[in-house]
Amino acid sequence: MSLVGCDNGGESASVLSSTESSSEIGEQSSFQSSSQSSVQSSLESVSDSTVSSEVSQVPEPIDEPNVFRLVRDPLNEVNIRLDGDNVTVYGKDTDMGIQWISLDNGESGAPQSNAEGFSITLGVSAGCDGYIDLRITDSGGHIDSYRLKYSAADKLISYVFPDEIVRKNIKVTETPTNLAPALVKRYVTTKENGDVNAILDKIREISDEICEGLDSDYDKLRAISRWVSDNIYYDNPAHDAGIPEECLSLEYMLEKHSSVCGGYSNMTSALCAAQGIKCYNIKGKAVLGDVTYAEQLNIGGYHEWNYAVIDGCVIWIDSGWNSYNYFRSSGAYERHGIGYKYFDIGIETFSQNHICNIAEYRDYYNLSEG
Repeated sequence: MSLVGCDNGGESASVLSSTESSSEIGEQSSFQSSSQSSVQSSLESVSDSTVSSEVSQVPEPIDEPNVFRLVRDPLNEVNIRLDGDNVTVYGKDTDMGIQWISLDNGESGAPQSNAEGFSITLGVSAGCDGYIDLRITDSGGHIDSYRLKYSAADKLISYVFPDEIVRKNIKVTETPTNLAPALVKRYVTTKENGDVNAILDKIREISDEICEGLDSDYDKLRAISRWVSDNIYYDNPAHDAGIPEECLSLEYMLEKHSSVCGGYSNMTSALCAAQGIKCYNIKGKAVLGDVTYAEQLNIGGYHEWNYAVIDGCVIWIDSGWNSYNYFRSSGAYERHGIGYKYFDIGIETFSQNHICNIAEYRDYYNLSEG
């Protein structure tokens, strides 16, 4: 079965990737820290990041030439329309609080917003030729970048995405592996006497609370992804120790409220499993910076994330890259909120810095039988 029907395609340009900030490679700065006490109950109750909505189905793709869905979530939808030397950014801004949109060597400004959404059209300035970044700044000071290319001779702007990696990523979703039960159990607890049933019961309890009042799987998936981003802290001590296996387990995260990318991915898929949502774990590479396709394949850093399948459509998720929370080596928990770009992100945009190698399905709740 093909799972690509919900992502719009487009004409590709040469391969360069956007510059991003992430828990694995970089981090945002100039935030206020919160005390460790504010974290201790974070896995006991649902955070304010869980929201309900009227969305009841997977969003449809945009079938329009030169239009790309950067973020597909109907609550925080971001699209670009390219027309000659103009780029129009438009969509729905329920949570992001978009403050400013700019082009390198071009125009910038605050988008016009109303009840229907937001929109702004920017023109490329005279003398610009080559690669430029479209930057979107939200109310928290977070900046998302998207790579464009402008030809001064043709007065034509185009969206840059790596079509080879897009095809590779799509192919991986078509051949997921069912992880062996003994290996799935290690993602629940690494202790020989660990109580698998009790841990999974707690995960189901949290998942039910997160999804209370939500009817559609899409809304539940969004709520779960946000909860993980908001309540799990990037574990600097675990990273510095070489990422011990235990830090990826559900048991560790229930106790410590922290992990690395593989833990974010594991918690996301386990909470989804409790709702009967098919959510897969991806192992691959993440690449930041201006590099070629060949360089991406060779120099990317190890990373993990998820995709879910709803109504036959792939929903790409990186709960770790949507989290700006950190557990420091000093023992301090720093709470800086969440982002929205990496939930239901367009495949072209996602493939700018994510390369899939393996897709796994972990059948957590068959472990608890008996």
